[in-house]
Amino acid sequence: MLSGPVELPRQPSPAAHAPTRKPPKPRAPKPKAISHEQAVANLKALLESRKRKDRGATMAKGA
Repeated sequence: MLSGPVELPRQPSPAAHAPTRKPPKPRAPKPKAISHEQAVANLKALLESRKRKDRGATMAKGA
């Protein structure tokens, strides 16, 4: 008989066991460039809304 390890012909792995690639995550659209004045206005509006929220929360706690 033959001596040594007997090598079997290699078969490609079945497609069912092939690793599936995840589809890429949808990227968020890039923000549009805004002017400095617009950015300042946005920040001011954000701060104002936060102040109002804080006032409302403290009033609710006191009641």
